[in-house]
Amino acid sequence: MRWLALGLVLGAGCGKPCEPSPEIPGDGIDQDCDGGDPSGAFRLIRTESGPPDRGFAHALAWWGDDLAVGAPLGPSPGVWVDGEQRISGPADSFTGSALGPELVASPRDGGGKVLGQTGEVLWAGTGDESAGSHPVATARGIASVRVDGVMLDETLLETPERLVSLAAGDFGSGEQLVGGLRGGGLWTEAGTIPGELEVGRALALCDMDEDGDLDLAVGAPGQSRVLLFLVDNLADVDLSQPTAVLTPPQGRAGQALACAGAALVVGAPQAYDGAGWVGWYAAPLSLDLAVASQKGQRRESLGFSLAVSPAGLVAAGAPGEGGVYVLSPR
Repeated sequence: MRWLALGLVLGAGCGKPCEPSPEIPGDGIDQDCDGGDPSGAFRLIRTESGPPDRGFAHALAWWGDDLAVGAPLGPSPGVWVDGEQRISGPADSFTGSALGPELVASPRDGGGKVLGQTGEVLWAGTGDESAGSHPVATARGIASVRVDGVMLDETLLETPERLVSLAAGDFGSGEQLVGGLRGGGLWTEAGTIPGELEVGRALALCDMDEDGDLDLAVGAPGQSRVLLFLVDNLADVDLSQPTAVLTPPQGRAGQALACAGAALVVGAPQAYDGAGWVGWYAAPLSLDLAVASQKGQRRESLGFSLAVSPAGLVAAGAPGEGGVYVLSPR
């Protein structure tokens, strides 16, 4: 496995200037901002910024060519697109806390809601169960997390504790739901899979071995690891026996995961003595490209959220500074 520790490299259209610091020869980072392009680095295409006290960049999604940015805190939580707030929820509704290709979480709006790209209500819960978290579209309807389980359309699938992530896909034996348990481990429709604390904080379903079926990547940021499983059925998953383990730089590696075709993008906030990091692992699971936030530039939360566009652009969120970095891996 090759390792490259690389810095943000300026590209055309960058919204913020490079902040120079003393150059360190041979580390692949353009600290002095002279326009050097270390081989294999991500290129910084542009940046977007918003108020960090509103959680700007807490969640990201590409809606076609448009980047949607969740800012779920404050009196007017919601979703920003092209520098303007497109969706606004009631105060404290946590609107924009999770985003999908076509879905917006609004879990504290009444009984919880799932919204569409224009703010229309696609699904609404009842009571005070705070449904609507981590919504995903499935062949059986919209699935989302609530306090005591997963709502699949109007059906409650009970879970032993609240989920912190949710995904749906076909691993070769039909569509299955999988979620990360708050205390660690996985929930599936067939049962729970025990795991250590924070195992399952993030999930990604990619065809990493390119056999036509989805495979499972499980983030374990408490251990700075990502567990990979090449399986046909979730019932076969044993979290103590992964197919492979990725060990990015120390920090909270696996806090966010995203697929780029067969490749896997990993976010690691607080790596490199406090600076964040984003890594691109290309099939067959060798590190192809990486970008490291330059030290001392308040990017310690870089990699908290991730999204990959249809064109292969990587959006990496740093909600601690209210920033989003749009990166090109080529």
